[in-house]
Amino acid sequence: MLVALVEDGLARARQRTDPTLAEIVERMSIVHDDAREVLAGLSENERPETVYIDPMYPASGKSALPQKDMRLCRKLVGDDVDAAELFEVARRVALRRVVVKRSPHAPSLCEKPNIAFSGRKVRYDVYLVGDGDTRAQSKT
Repeated sequence: MLVALVEDGLARARQRTDPTLAEIVERMSIVHDDAREVLAGLSENERPETVYIDPMYPASGKSALPQKDMRLCRKLVGDDVDAAELFEVARRVALRRVVVKRSPHAPSLCEKPNIAFSGRKVRYDVYLVGDGDTRAQSKT
């Protein structure tokens, strides 16, 4: 399962001697649960400023296969058929913004984002929520 790989990576990071890494890793924890339920269950004091969503990219349909590690990841995780639902929960909970990682050519998860940061291999769609809900120019 994917969570076992993440737990192993976090355990290995804790064994490193780099003080900066140790400080970061100490603040990290893994919650193995449905993100929609976890976010919806947060109290008012626990609500995050930002929710970052990194759904699996849709299959590209190209003849070249993705790298082996990504093929394995897709096999373990499957397609993110609930990504839009997760986005809606995140939007209700986040205090300032929801950031969604997308393939540069993939359609937006929902409506047009307030801001989009595009690169050759990835695009970050930023949706402002709460008091910060003003339209901004896309950045490339």
